[in-house]
Amino acid sequence: MTTRDSPSESPQPGQQGWADAALSAELETIAAASESASVEFKVAMPDHGGKLAKEMAAFATSGTGRIFIGIDDDGTIVGLPDARSSDGRVTLRNRIEGLAATVKPVIHPAVRFAATGTGDNLRVVAV
Repeated sequence: MTTRDSPSESPQPGQQGWADAALSAELETIAAASESASVEFKVAMPDHGGKLAKEMAAFATSGTGRIFIGIDDDGTIVGLPDARSSDGRVTLRNRIEGLAATVKPVIHPAVRFAATGTGDNLRVVAV
């Protein structure tokens, strides 16, 4: 699942508008604070979407919550290699929105991308 991006597809956080600047600025703080009743970390997009759909349903039932995909349970920001490219972000967004549509009642997640690092160290997380 490794992607080699051209420089135009690997902009710095906030420069191209695809990375949420405020979320990117607080990403390391969120990761260091660990999981809570309203924050869940997933190291990668699950192979079987049922687990992610259950997490979304649980947060929808409780009224609030954020799931960070690309952060390990220990708070390490590993990122999502495919999310470095525009096509990869579209694919991830479509997959997350498709899973949300399976939750009853249907939920409409606010899918955002946060980024930290630069160049080859750029790590992108879906929220």
